[in-house]
Amino acid sequence: MNILHSLSLALADFSVGHLYGLIGLVGGLLVALTLPAIAMYYHHRRQQLWHETARIALEKGQPMPPQPRDDDEAEHTPPPGVAYGEWIAAKRATERRHDTKGGLVLIAVGAGLYLMMGSGSVGRFIGAIPGLIGVALLLYSFLNKPSDGSRPPQS
Repeated sequence: MNILHSLSLALADFSVGHLYGLIGLVGGLLVALTLPAIAMYYHHRRQQLWHETARIALEKGQPMPPQPRDDDEAEHTPPPGVAYGEWIAAKRATERRHDTKGGLVLIAVGAGLYLMMGSGSVGRFIGAIPGLIGVALLLYSFLNKPSDGSRPPQS
């Protein structure tokens, strides 16, 4: 009987804020568990379809089709018919553009936080964190330019 009494007291103290917290916690855990499971399912399905295609080709006497590249392999090797040097130069140019864009966005977020916080507030300087990270990204993108003066191909 004491267990039921303590449970009813605990439920009486349960508020809407606690319910929102519980829903957020359970929802976050479900997303964290569901997304990798979906990714694994589609990876397995892609492999399964390739094996079926290869089996049918071999049964008909056709040459075996090339196995599709994994994401890791595609990230570290150039596509067929593209020279490695050109591919690296284009990849570095793309990364530099992303660093520049990210730096500008973080500086804007930092400036927005600085302006939105009240004057004289210590929290106002929270905007310095993303702002200084943005400055570092911009500095990195300018220091990471090609040293030979050539322009890499645009991707």
